[in-house]
Amino acid sequence: MKSLTIKLILIFLVFLHAVSANAQEGDFADIFRGTPDDAALYLENYVSPAMLSFSNGMAAGWYNTAKTHKPFGMDLSFSLNVANMPTSERLFSFNPSEYNFLRVKGASGNTEMPTLVGGSTSEILMVQTTQSIEIDGVTYQYEQTKEFDAPGGFDVEDVPFVGVPAPTLQLGIGIFKNTDIKLRFVPEQNFEDYSVKMFGIGVLHDVKQWIPGIRQVPIDISIFAGTTKLQAEYHFEGGDDDGIDWEVKNGLAEFEATASTFQAVVSKKISFFTPYFGIGFNTVSTSLVVNGDYKLFRLTDVNNTSNYFQYQTVSGNDDPVMLNFNGGGGMRTTLGFRLKFFILTLNADYTIQKYNTLSLGLGFTFRENS
Repeated sequence: MKSLTIKLILIFLVFLHAVSANAQEGDFADIFRGTPDDAALYLENYVSPAMLSFSNGMAAGWYNTAKTHKPFGMDLSFSLNVANMPTSERLFSFNPSEYNFLRVKGASGNTEMPTLVGGSTSEILMVQTTQSIEIDGVTYQYEQTKEFDAPGGFDVEDVPFVGVPAPTLQLGIGIFKNTDIKLRFVPEQNFEDYSVKMFGIGVLHDVKQWIPGIRQVPIDISIFAGTTKLQAEYHFEGGDDDGIDWEVKNGLAEFEATASTFQAVVSKKISFFTPYFGIGFNTVSTSLVVNGDYKLFRLTDVNNTSNYFQYQTVSGNDDPVMLNFNGGGGMRTTLGFRLKFFILTLNADYTIQKYNTLSLGLGFTFRENS
């Protein structure tokens, strides 16, 4: 099950390749043919909905009942959480005035471009650099252009609910005073170009025991607080000399997502069926940092007329791509149910928030409070 969790987490990392089932040929490093500023802006627009979908999904799947465990009781569960990306966020507007050298071929104004889930595109991106140089009183204008396929996205036009899956493997342990500690943990896993690790901790505490007058009411009432952090890295290189000399060495994309949630949870067991309800809020924070050494074209004043253009190596430590994605959190309301057969549990719930989230879970539970 841990291996499955890791593989599903890596599904998210495909955005680093900027490809999909219907994407054009291309490579993640192509975006760096311009400047780091151009790359940062394009990537921000391209991956932002997916980033927020993933981080909101990480905040889900923590519980399937308000009932806690007896001391040393436990539950082991796997859940798949998907936070829906609104249809309005499947495309973004490419405004050429916001970019230094990056352009959409044949477009004079704004162009609708796909995000990671915006479907395929036939648009061509190009890095276009020009420079005017005066030689013996005559002004010459030199231009270099490199074209490459714009990254497409997953074609989900006919799919009503679309998001980046956030799988979780979780262990819950009962301690004292009707309190459960919940742990999420994936040790660092290293692949050819990727590495990923995750850790989360949460607390579910029965508050009905502290409220006089309702201890005998046949429902369970708890509060939950938890946070999850995932870190992943992708190593890449690229470059060629077909039109514009460019090169990326030691490219490193570092992705980090943190999601925290606080909720009040109410549930009622009816034989093997337990409906549950939660209300509270999320805070999510996601970042993407891309470091490396970029040999990029730079427009400069050139005195040596035999060398009209200069190139500059920009260290990622001096001029990295740094993106932060916020604004996906807020109030949330969860409604779900659990089916329990001896120690086996199956559950499903739906959370209403800015990025509505669907969660499906499978698990085992031992020594729940009666």
